[in-house]
Amino acid sequence: MRITLDEFKELANDAFRWTSFDAKSAAEKTLLKYEDILNEDLKDMPESEQGRYVENYKRYFSSWLYAYSNCASPAVTGGSKFNIYKAEKANNTEHARYEAFINWRERALKAIKRKAEESQPEAQKIDKAWEALKSEILWSANIIHGINTGSEQGFSKALFVSSIYNKVATFAKHGNVEVVQKAIEFIRNFNKTKSVVITERHKFFKLAEVAEANRQRKQNK
Repeated sequence: MRITLDEFKELANDAFRWTSFDAKSAAEKTLLKYEDILNEDLKDMPESEQGRYVENYKRYFSSWLYAYSNCASPAVTGGSKFNIYKAEKANNTEHARYEAFINWRERALKAIKRKAEESQPEAQKIDKAWEALKSEILWSANIIHGINTGSEQGFSKALFVSSIYNKVATFAKHGNVEVVQKAIEFIRNFNKTKSVVITERHKFFKLAEVAEANRQRKQNK
């Protein structure tokens, strides 16, 4: 169900009364724009987070509109006796309210996303991490394969090997044994089916042991 901001129609009209020659149209466009943003934010948000998010969104949004209602443009009000100091003060307040709204939204979305990721089953976290790493490894592996076959020239094979190693080593450092094992299996399979990307003598193939040791170290703390 779409969430609307219809409750703020009057406030939106007031907000643009002294800054737009067509306050009603400006108000309608603004409400629609921020309704779209709100509903897009809610699209993939856990239901348990939505109620509080909508409440805070409306609070920050209406606070900004209220501040905007104190703004004025001499082109709309007329230049006679236009109080520049008062207008500047109102504009500064409006800018501060809008910035607070935008900053709150960014922080809230990041916090909700982080909370959702932390609540994912461990197997799902591993699969997600592996899929992201796999695409990076595959890109480097294909370049190395091209170097091996001569279809790619002007590249340093050592740099791409190092890139793969460093990416997987980061997971090993954090004790992500399953992801490291998947990476090693992937390279071994690539070596067999296409061309040798990393030889078995390379320390890359010791990273599973490194990951296991780091996991044990973390568990024993």
